[in-house]
Amino acid sequence: MSARSDAERAEYEKVVYPGTQVLVNALDLRDAAALDAAERLFTDMRIAEGLPPTCEEPTYAAFKAIHHHLFQDL
Repeated sequence: MSARSDAERAEYEKVVYPGTQVLVNALDLRDAAALDAAERLFTDMRIAEGLPPTCEEPTYAAFKAIHHHLFQDL
């Protein structure tokens, strides 16, 4: 496997907190276990709400709508 280029490394560093592999998130959680717990809590709540009507057809737009619905709190 080849090493990341400088450009790839720069892009990666924009989406993770420095010194971690934790994705930047709206809750500013920098601990992987805390983020995992929050993801489980919020996605369970969103699943209980049901999916938005735009998700009825199996399309790329529907997939994006499902992703947004589930992870909008994070």
